[in-house]
Amino acid sequence: MANNLSLKDLISAKRLSCYKNINEHFDNLIFISKITPKIATIEICVRNIFDMYQPKDWIINSQDNEILKQVQIIQHRYGNDSINHEQYLSNLTLGQVVYLIKQSGLNHSVFFDNIDNIDFKKYCSLNINYYKNIKGEKIKLSNQQKMKIILSLLVDIRNRSYHWENMLKTKINNNNPDKVFPRISTNIKNTTIGIMPDKINVFLDDVLDMINVDIKQFLNI
Repeated sequence: MANNLSLKDLISAKRLSCYKNINEHFDNLIFISKITPKIATIEICVRNIFDMYQPKDWIINSQDNEILKQVQIIQHRYGNDSINHEQYLSNLTLGQVVYLIKQSGLNHSVFFDNIDNIDFKKYCSLNINYYKNIKGEKIKLSNQQKMKIILSLLVDIRNRSYHWENMLKTKINNNNPDKVFPRISTNIKNTTIGIMPDKINVFLDDVLDMINVDIKQFLNI
C-alpha cells in the first residue's frame, strides 16, 4: 500500500507547505540530526545541574501542581514498577526543568560560566543586549536575565527540533518585507532576542562551552 503513495501523501501536503520544496524538507531533517547530540547533551547537563541543588526526592515531594501532574503521568507510564528518582528526573521535559529553574532563583553561575561575555547580536544582527525602562533608558541585560533568555531559546530549539519543524525558516515583516526575523526567539522586558537558522549551531556550541569546555570533544566538534 505505502509503495503506491506519493511522497507528498507520505509526508503530508500540510507539512511540505512549510518548505520551498521536498529537498528542503529533507535538508531540515539532516540539519536536525546534526544538532540533536548537542541539544541532548545540553538538556542532560542542565537537568542534572538543577537536580544537584535540590533536596532529596524533591520531585515526588514537590508542591508544584505541574510537577505533581507529571509525577502521576510517570507513575501511570511505569505501572506498578518501583520508580527511582533518576527515572522521575529523566522523564521531566527540558521545558519543565527550565520552568523550575526560573522559579527557583538559582544563580546563573551554577549553569553557565562566562555568561557575561555572551553577545546576542552574534546570533542575529537585530538582537540587542539591553532593554528599555519606562523612561526609555537603555539598561544592560543582567547575567540572570541572560540565563533566562538562553534557557528559553534552548527550549524553543529543542521543541521545534523534536517535532521536526522547519528550523531553516525565517519570518518576514509584512510592513517591511526586506527585513528577515528569526522564528526561534524569546522575549524579556519587551525585548525580543532571536537566533537565525545559520547561527543555531554557533549558539549551541557557545552554550556547551559555558557548561563545560571539554564536552564538545566527545561530540566530534
